[in-house]
Amino acid sequence: MFALSVVVIILALYLAAAWLEAYALAAHGAVEPRWSSHLDSNLYKTERFWNPGLFLAVTVGTLVIVCLGSLYKIYELSAGGETVALMLGGRVIDPQTTGLAGRRLLNVVEEMALASGVPVPPVYVLENEPGINAFAAGHQPSDAVVAVSRAAWTTSRATNSRGSWT
Repeated sequence: MFALSVVVIILALYLAAAWLEAYALAAHGAVEPRWSSHLDSNLYKTERFWNPGLFLAVTVGTLVIVCLGSLYKIYELSAGGETVALMLGGRVIDPQTTGLAGRRLLNVVEEMALASGVPVPPVYVLENEPGINAFAAGHQPSDAVVAVSRAAWTTSRATNSRGSWT
């Protein structure tokens, strides 16, 4: 899907650039328009529309921008799971918390980590996430974190306080 979206972006940018090129040249009187708003078959010829040099420039430019953006994101995320949690507005839960909801969440994460044989990761709450969601992120167990959305945390607190999971 990513490759398909890049191809669609390249085609869209080429069409826009070809249109701009054709009308810029026509506006300066350099050439007649390659196409017009009315259906004149002489103006809709594909050999007048296709410009390999322009297509190559648009393709190379788009690929350079996509590759640079991808490399930047890879570098940015190489710091580990904490970076992902912070990018999403996460707030770390203090491991020494005494609050019932925070302690319950930390206990669940600790039990799962112990059962998996991995170090207990820091736990983050995504304050601005309205959906009920959670994730673990990191390249290795040593830089992993667990993040839980505010909605999941508050839903968990509300249902647990009534003693029901339904």
